[in-house]
Amino acid sequence: RLLYAGKYLDPNGQVHDIWFGFVLHRHRSGKLWYTLKYSAAKNNVPLGNRNVGQVKRNLITFDHHWVEHWRCHLTENGQWNFGHATLGRSRLRQAAASKCYPNSRILLSPRNIRIGIWSAWAGTALHVIRDFLGGNMAADRAGQVHFDVLQTDRIEAAFWELGWRVDWRAVRKANKHVRNSHVRLAINSRSWKRHQPIMVDEHQQNSRNVKTIMDSIRKGNPENHDYDTDEESSDDESDPFRSDSESSDSGSS
Repeated sequence: RLLYAGKYLDPNGQVHDIWFGFVLHRHRSGKLWYTLKYSAAKNNVPLGNRNVGQVKRNLITFDHHWVEHWRCHLTENGQWNFGHATLGRSRLRQAAASKCYPNSRILLSPRNIRIGIWSAWAGTALHVIRDFLGGNMAADRAGQVHFDVLQTDRIEAAFWELGWRVDWRAVRKANKHVRNSHVRLAINSRSWKRHQPIMVDEHQQNSRNVKTIMDSIRKGNPENHDYDTDEESSDDESDPFRSDSESSDSGSS
C-alpha cells in the first residue's frame, strides 16, 4: 500500500499529490532490501520519472516525521544516497531502528510489519481492529505456540492497512490484560491508554473510521483497569522492543 507524502511540482510547474511505498527485493543470497517507489495516485500508478520532475526539492510539502526519517537517504540537493536503496545496509538498518515517532515507542521504519496478515482473521482490517479493541483477540489457542505474537502482528498490520501505526508492545500487553481479566476490553488497558496509536495517513480510505470506532467503544464501555500491582509491576515500560525473531517465531497465518 502507498502512504501520502505531500505535494510536488511537475516539470510544468503544476502542483500534484504524491504517494510512496516500498518494493521488496530478494537477492539470490537470500538477503532482503527495499526500494522506495513514488506514485502520482493512490492506485499504484508509478511516476514516469522516479525523481519526481527534476530532483526531490520538487517535493514542496512533506510531513515532518518523514523528512526526519529520510534525511540520511537524501543529499543536500535532493538526490538519493546509496542509489534507491532504503534497507540492506547495516548502518541504515541501525539508523532506522533507533528512530521513533515523537513521544512514542513506535518505530518510524515499517520493516517489521507483516503486511496483509490481518486478512486471515477477518474480511476487513476495520473488523480486525474492532475485534481487538473489544477484547475478542486476546484468547490463546491451544497447541499454537506464540499465538499472542501472531495476533499482535495481525492487529498491527490491520492498523497499518488503514493508515495508522500502533505500539506493538502495547497491543500485545493490552491483549494480555484482557486474557488475565484485568480489563474486559483491550481499549481500556492501561498499556493501550499510555501508548496510543498514531494516524500517519489521513488520506487512506477508512482511516478516520478507526478513530470513530475507538471513540465509540471507549465511550460506550467505561471500565477501570483492575490489576495486581505486584503481578504487573514490570508492565510494558521495561519490556524490550519486539525483535525480528519474535515475529518469525509466530508461524504462518
